[in-house]
Amino acid sequence: MDRKPRTGYAILVSVKSPNLRYMAVFFAATGAFPLGPAFLSWGLNNAAGPSIRAVTGGFIVSVGTAGAILATWTYIPSDSPDYTRGHSINLGAQITALGLTICAILYIRWENNFRDKGGRDYRLEGLNEEEAKDLGYKHPEFRYIE
Repeated sequence: MDRKPRTGYAILVSVKSPNLRYMAVFFAATGAFPLGPAFLSWGLNNAAGPSIRAVTGGFIVSVGTAGAILATWTYIPSDSPDYTRGHSINLGAQITALGLTICAILYIRWENNFRDKGGRDYRLEGLNEEEAKDLGYKHPEFRYIE
């Protein structure tokens, strides 16, 4: 995950110089805006089966859109011109997203390793070829993408 949004919001929260704050806005924007499509593609590539993929896409977009709703209530006129509350919430959200991403990557590595050792092969017992194909991400041969 890109460090620019965290750096940008950290500067916005801690610095009073207008020139540095202006630079920080560019760090925050160039780091934050590409993350939505990146998380969406990562989630969709790790979802197998059309139903699971559809729900995953809708969920990720909904979570991303929730940030816009939250911003309406955190960037309020009484906090101007510093908007410390809004920037702090964004910084916290970026740190939380980083933590969740690291946890997800560690889990994906563990799960793929477990599947490589045959830990999910029991799911194929008693299934014909068509039923096995319909397992989607639960199929022992499915591998998650980091």
